[in-house]
Amino acid sequence: MKNPKLKGIIGPLKNAINAALPLVTPLDGVERDAIAKHWAGGPVRRLRRIVGGPPRERDIRASRN
Repeated sequence: MKNPKLKGIIGPLKNAINAALPLVTPLDGVERDAIAKHWAGGPVRRLRRIVGGPPRERDIRASRN
């Protein structure tokens, strides 16, 4: 990951997500790059919303049986 601050914040968030939702797949490179593009610093609350976007989108688009 290019941004060390982002890595330090995503790690704990990923752990929290994985603890709550063990089936969530990790963010891929494209998703991490998009997050880094949209968050250059600032409120962590905003970063949490940005990081939560890709898993929410995956869940919305997932096929249901």
